[in-house]
Amino acid sequence: MYQRNTARRNMIRAAYGGLTVALLAGCSRVTTGPIPAHGPGLSGPAGVTASPEQQAVDQATALLRNYYAVLTRLAHDDGADLEALQTVSSGDQVDRARREVSKLRTGEGINPTLIGSRPTRHTVPKDPDTGAPAPGHATIDFDTCVGADRNRSASVITKVDDPDWPDPAGWRVTLAVALPDQRCDTSLF
Repeated sequence: MYQRNTARRNMIRAAYGGLTVALLAGCSRVTTGPIPAHGPGLSGPAGVTASPEQQAVDQATALLRNYYAVLTRLAHDDGADLEALQTVSSGDQVDRARREVSKLRTGEGINPTLIGSRPTRHTVPKDPDTGAPAPGHATIDFDTCVGADRNRSASVITKVDDPDWPDPAGWRVTLAVALPDQRCDTSLF
């Protein structure tokens, strides 16, 4: 069962990675790549401005926290307007999030409390000459852990996009896929 879920997770990652590369082909220089699982993989020396990749990861992480906070709030408040989902998600994910909130309100579904997340892949446009953020579409993929606690958790693959990068207000969750019957690997968070 674990191998099947791992294979499923790898297939999903490969599909999203290929789609991202295909969509961004021909744009300004784009840096892509995996992000180290441990340590300050994107940070530089003290006193140096954060790289575009680190800026993007920091902004996307903040949005990811807000996304799960909004889901949790909406799940516990039957009178809350679901339009709030459009401030933290976009595209088909808005409808998926609405369905998830409806399930949560009836006592079904996975508790959307964010336990932890780690970025796994990034695509961040930057100027080839200066290394500064360049306008374009930025994407950060995350392994995310949600649930009531680590023993009652679910692994979620989450994709966060900013089509107006480097505008920090453009980040939205565009995909959140819970991996069936797979608890979080707590060593990652």
